[in-house]
Amino acid sequence: MTDSLTRPNGLAFLPGEKTIIVANSDPGKPNWYAFDIADDGQFTNARIFYSAAGQDKGLKGLPDGFKIDKKGNMFATGPGGIWIFNSSGKLVGN
Repeated sequence: MTDSLTRPNGLAFLPGEKTIIVANSDPGKPNWYAFDIADDGQFTNARIFYSAAGQDKGLKGLPDGFKIDKKGNMFATGPGGIWIFNSSGKLVGN
């Protein structure tokens, strides 16, 4: 659906299935990306949902698998352990 990600690894829909989040396990671009889903199924409006760039280099790990609950909270593995985001991409815990 998109060729803009270098190491996509993990994806899930936000509630309503109009937005998909994709983890990118690339040390050069350690981001979780959000894409809107158009009516024809195409990914549109690509944006960084949250970036792990600039985190403590001593922390092991990269954006990886995750789950999203029915309220839109995302529980993701990332540098140093578990990261928790709200549906707007605000980090609420790690």
